[in-house]
Amino acid sequence: MSTFDGDHPYDVNLVCVDAAQHFAIMSHVGADLFEGRYNIGAWAWELPRFPEKWYDRFAYYDEVWVTTSFIAKTLAPISPVPVVRIPP
Repeated sequence: MSTFDGDHPYDVNLVCVDAAQHFAIMSHVGADLFEGRYNIGAWAWELPRFPEKWYDRFAYYDEVWVTTSFIAKTLAPISPVPVVRIPP
Protein backbone atom coordinates (compact mmCIF):
# COMPACT_ATOMS: atom_id res chain seq x y z
CA MET A 1 0.00 0.00 0.00
CA SER A 2 1.20 3.49 -0.82
CA THR A 3 1.37 6.38 1.59
CA PHE A 4 -1.15 9.15 0.95
CA ASP A 5 -1.34 12.65 2.30
CA GLY A 6 -4.39 14.00 4.11
CA ASP A 7 -5.77 15.66 0.98
CA HIS A 8 -5.57 12.47 -1.10
CA PRO A 9 -5.96 9.51 1.28
CA TYR A 10 -7.57 6.97 -1.06
CA ASP A 11 -6.05 4.50 -3.48
CA VAL A 12 -9.00 4.73 -5.91
CA ASN A 13 -10.17 7.85 -7.73
CA LEU A 14 -13.64 8.07 -9.25
CA VAL A 15 -13.36 11.05 -11.57
CA CYS A 16 -16.88 12.18 -12.50
CA VAL A 17 -16.19 14.59 -15.34
CA ASP A 18 -16.44 14.07 -19.07
CA ALA A 19 -13.33 13.29 -21.07
CA ALA A 20 -13.38 16.80 -22.52
CA GLN A 21 -12.73 18.22 -19.04
CA HIS A 22 -9.97 15.81 -18.05
CA PHE A 23 -7.02 18.17 -18.43
CA ALA A 24 -8.90 21.07 -16.79
CA ILE A 25 -9.53 18.89 -13.74
CA MET A 26 -5.97 17.59 -13.75
CA SER A 27 -4.59 21.14 -13.80
CA HIS A 28 -6.89 22.04 -10.89
CA VAL A 29 -6.16 19.04 -8.63
CA GLY A 30 -2.65 18.23 -9.86
CA ALA A 31 -1.31 15.31 -11.85
CA ASP A 32 -0.13 13.61 -8.65
CA LEU A 33 -3.76 12.78 -7.81
CA PHE A 34 -3.69 10.25 -10.69
CA GLU A 35 -0.30 8.72 -9.86
CA GLY A 36 -0.13 5.42 -7.99
CA ARG A 37 -3.89 5.07 -7.78
CA TYR A 38 -6.58 3.08 -9.55
CA ASN A 39 -8.39 5.69 -11.63
CA ILE A 40 -11.94 5.33 -12.90
CA GLY A 41 -13.40 7.86 -15.31
CA ALA A 42 -17.17 8.31 -15.17
CA TRP A 43 -17.89 9.67 -18.64
CA ALA A 44 -21.07 10.59 -20.46
CA TRP A 45 -20.87 10.73 -24.23
CA GLU A 46 -24.08 10.41 -26.21
CA LEU A 47 -22.86 10.77 -29.79
CA PRO A 48 -21.91 7.86 -32.08
CA ARG A 49 -18.24 8.88 -32.41
CA PHE A 50 -15.80 9.72 -29.65
CA PRO A 51 -13.38 12.45 -30.83
CA GLU A 52 -9.94 11.10 -31.69
CA LYS A 53 -8.36 14.15 -30.06
CA TRP A 54 -9.63 12.78 -26.70
CA TYR A 55 -8.07 9.32 -27.06
CA ASP A 56 -5.11 10.49 -24.97
CA ARG A 57 -7.38 10.65 -21.88
CA PHE A 58 -7.55 6.86 -21.69
CA ALA A 59 -3.90 6.76 -20.57
CA TYR A 60 -4.86 8.26 -17.19
CA TYR A 61 -7.56 5.69 -16.36
CA ASP A 62 -7.68 2.03 -15.44
CA GLU A 63 -11.32 1.76 -16.48
CA VAL A 64 -14.18 3.94 -17.65
CA TRP A 65 -17.72 3.78 -16.26
CA VAL A 66 -20.63 4.83 -18.46
CA THR A 67 -24.34 5.09 -17.77
CA THR A 68 -25.83 3.67 -20.97
CA SER A 69 -25.33 0.80 -23.39
CA PHE A 70 -25.10 3.38 -26.17
CA ILE A 71 -22.02 4.98 -24.62
CA ALA A 72 -20.50 1.57 -23.86
CA LYS A 73 -20.93 0.48 -27.49
CA THR A 74 -19.30 3.72 -28.66
CA LEU A 75 -16.28 3.56 -26.34
CA ALA A 76 -15.56 -0.17 -25.98
CA PRO A 77 -14.16 -0.68 -29.51
CA ILE A 78 -11.67 2.18 -29.14
CA SER A 79 -10.82 2.02 -25.44
CA PRO A 80 -7.59 0.34 -24.31
CA VAL A 81 -9.13 0.00 -20.81
CA PRO A 82 -12.34 -1.75 -19.74
CA VAL A 83 -15.59 0.13 -20.30
CA VAL A 84 -18.18 -0.79 -17.67
CA ARG A 85 -21.85 0.12 -17.82
CA ILE A 86 -22.98 1.42 -14.42
CA PRO A 87 -26.59 2.62 -14.58
CA PRO A 88 -27.42 5.71 -12.49
